[in-house]
Amino acid sequence: MSVGILGTGIYLPEATVHLAEVAGRIGLSPAALERKGTRKVHVSQGMAGTAMALRAAQQALERAGVSPEDLDLIIYAQGFVPDYLMHADYAQLQEELGACRAWAFKLDQACNSQLVALELARSLLSVNPGMRYVLVASAETFPPYLTDRFRMAGSCFLSDGASAAVVGREAPGRHLLAFRFHTDGRHHAVWQIPVGGTAAPVTPEDLAAGRYFWNPAEQARRHFRSPVEAYEMNRQTPVEIARLFHAVLCDAGLTLPQVRRLICYNMTRDVIEAIRESIGGVPEELTSWHVAREVGHIGAVDPMLNWHLMEEEGALQPGDIVGLVSGGFGQSWAAGLVRV
Repeated sequence: MSVGILGTGIYLPEATVHLAEVAGRIGLSPAALERKGTRKVHVSQGMAGTAMALRAAQQALERAGVSPEDLDLIIYAQGFVPDYLMHADYAQLQEELGACRAWAFKLDQACNSQLVALELARSLLSVNPGMRYVLVASAETFPPYLTDRFRMAGSCFLSDGASAAVVGREAPGRHLLAFRFHTDGRHHAVWQIPVGGTAAPVTPEDLAAGRYFWNPAEQARRHFRSPVEAYEMNRQTPVEIARLFHAVLCDAGLTLPQVRRLICYNMTRDVIEAIRESIGGVPEELTSWHVAREVGHIGAVDPMLNWHLMEEEGALQPGDIVGLVSGGFGQSWAAGLVRV
């Protein structure tokens, strides 16, 4: 039995901000802007994540030829802040889609969430003959009162949007072949908002001091004893992604020369260059970089958004082996393979 992607959908807000317009304000020199490569990001202007996810999911269902009533499961894979602090957003998505038969849950492993959800969908469909269709949907929005999308880290510029995929049994193509994942929790504190949960309830003083804010760069300065430690953590990402990617190639009985495309999560150009070089010198033109530079990093949304846009432009052809790689705070990494 071949489990595969039956259809994909995306939603990108119309409003955009070009990096060249804000480079001076955020302290980005022309040389740094060229090195980072990202041209623009999309901004939701208050549109909730679930609303964007709904639009992407509806498009994915339409392209798959599957009605909401036929869905068996919805996995809402999201890595940043939800619409509400306590909210069954996965259930809201099920209700608004009209997927009355489906059960639903939420999955969070930061930017890897969508690849983890695809593997869960593949596994559940493979062992449960009573299931036919699983919807994987992701959405992210990065409001300015919680983070600075341009300066939160040196490795990406944050964008808003959504993507979705319908996964089914006996798929005619886009077969999900294999996935691998790994977590190293030594530096988990680097990516936290330091107040606002049960361990550190937010106070008026915290709000006044700007502590209820996601600023990994500042957290890293507090966490690491030296710049060398921070460098070693950043260097770990391309090394771990390469290790996982070669492991997943082995799992699928494939070799690197058989891979026709590499879809990366949407980091800046220098980060993607480090990843493709660590994997084995994958040429830039075979990667998703040309998509990443035009949309920015949308957290868990990136993999299927990039897939959707590359498929539309004809970059993914039947029979192609496509690699999927991502990294998430925690730190965690993911790699997968799909045969178009």
